[in-house]
Amino acid sequence: MGLFLLSIYFILAGIVFFGGCSRLTKRNKSNNDSYQPSKFEQESAASVQKSREETLKKREELQQLRERLAREKAERERQKEEEKRRKKEEK
Repeated sequence: MGLFLLSIYFILAGIVFFGGCSRLTKRNKSNNDSYQPSKFEQESAASVQKSREETLKKREELQQLRERLAREKAERERQKEEEKRRKKEEK
């Protein structure tokens, strides 16, 4: 009876051992395959990239607008100063 139980134990242990080994080899094979993103993931990535580019473009445009407005303001201030000087000289 003891020999029978011992043989069943080794048979079951072998099944568990080989089952675990086969799972490990399947995992290794799936990890080695190159990952192919789905169509949705590709479209999402493209959309994100496009949004980033548009955001950068808008930021650049905004920066240029700020610089232009600052130049115009400085020019107006300079003209006001010149007018004040002229008025002082006329008096």
